[in-house]
Amino acid sequence: MIGFWVLAAALTAVVLVPVLRALARPGDPGDAAATEAVYRDQLGELERDVTRGVLPESEAEAMRREVGRRLLASRRRSATGSRAPAPAIAWVLVGVVPVAALALYLGLGSPHLPARPLADQDPAERLAAAAALEEIEALSRYLVEAPGDVAAWVDLGRRHRALGRYREASLAFARAVGASEGDPGITGEYAEALVDASSGTVTEQARLAFEQVLERRPGDPRAQFYLAQARAQAGDAAGAIARWSALIAGSPADAEWLPVVRARIEEVAAAAGLDPDIPEPVAMIAPRTLTPEEMEAAAALSPEDQQAMVDGMVDRLRQRAEGSPDAPDGWLRLGEAQMVVGRPAAAAEAFARAADLAGEAPMVLARWGEALLAASESDTLPPDFVAVMERLHAAAPDDPRALWYLGVHAVEDGRRDDARILWERLLATLAEGSAEAETVRLALDALGTG
Repeated sequence: MIGFWVLAAALTAVVLVPVLRALARPGDPGDAAATEAVYRDQLGELERDVTRGVLPESEAEAMRREVGRRLLASRRRSATGSRAPAPAIAWVLVGVVPVAALALYLGLGSPHLPARPLADQDPAERLAAAAALEEIEALSRYLVEAPGDVAAWVDLGRRHRALGRYREASLAFARAVGASEGDPGITGEYAEALVDASSGTVTEQARLAFEQVLERRPGDPRAQFYLAQARAQAGDAAGAIARWSALIAGSPADAEWLPVVRARIEEVAAAAGLDPDIPEPVAMIAPRTLTPEEMEAAAALSPEDQQAMVDGMVDRLRQRAEGSPDAPDGWLRLGEAQMVVGRPAAAAEAFARAADLAGEAPMVLARWGEALLAASESDTLPPDFVAVMERLHAAAPDDPRALWYLGVHAVEDGRRDDARILWERLLATLAEGSAEAETVRLALDALGTG
């Protein structure tokens, strides 16, 4: 390896020799005269072009000044004798430059890494990168003529982000946010690009954007995650962990972001010396099932004793929830237990507490709505249930439960057009040929004949 670098330094010196030989040679006075003659010929050509009318006088004057400036500079160099560097200094550079270059590379470079020949580089990658840049340029030119095209701005932002050009991505998303009047999904992408452009730091601008997302889409997991991250970066480890825990508690068990959130809780807790109590996702929360021995013992009890045992289990869950009033998972467990024992009104109260703590997570809102509906004895949808479905629809616009029940409510109010819009959107989310899709089709047909 060292032999190679010695050879490289020697080759560098060989290349420098003819260059430095020319520098060491004294200047030829005839060179200055020849240079001045060239500039004078240029001035004469300018005058002939003006006389023939092929060059406007205004342009000719500017060109005369430029040629004159160069002529004066040439004369000044000639007056100083055009002295070259001392020959000794020039030849010393032959040894200094290669050695200095080698020393810098060994100190700052990575000579231990294997070389990657051009033949080994994937031509498809280079072509794909070039094509991506061409598409970005074409899209940018289009947006000059169509600045109100929201989808095109979003597309441009995503293309920049895919290439790691996060600042450019944030600028494109910002234009999309403005053109879309603050669409929460686009605002979230804009805020995330700002975080990426700041190497993972949730800037104040990004934090405000995520807050705007939550105002229009409560429970948005991306906004919840980064706002917790902002708290951690501000030194509020406990606040960050609480917010991340609420995100987990309100997420389905198969949510793709759960591993990342759990890892961040553990990392921040370890750095702050805290003991994290990571909750389970809502879909995994259920009252503890009895063991076979416990079930056998319960069966031997009298009805009064069985009820007392059930009441005791529910009371213990209530005490745990009240002992940690800011933990949504405790209220979720209590709500599920109340549903199991047939107390939907009490379950609705517990789910309401959990929903507020979990950032109005869609799964929690859905369970709250189910409890309210089960507790109702009305022939029409109860107002508090409709209000929860509206919150669920705001948090998850494609949630099938919200779309269905809000459509039913619209029919009850005589707003058939609103019901049709909701049910057509619901139908688009359902599997073709499923029983649910057939039910929605029948409801839509009924709207057409009513």
